[in-house]
Amino acid sequence: EAEAIQRLAEARAQSIQTIARAIGTKVSNIFQYIESYH
Repeated sequence: EAEAIQRLAEARAQSIQTIARAIGTKVSNIFQYIESYH
């Protein structure tokens, strides 16, 4: 059971990392978009 919990925690950490990376990419795209208008 502890192994299943560990696996679940690892999967959650990976998805949080993926989401954080996607958000970071989107934010930097927005900044580039804003700067191209100045």
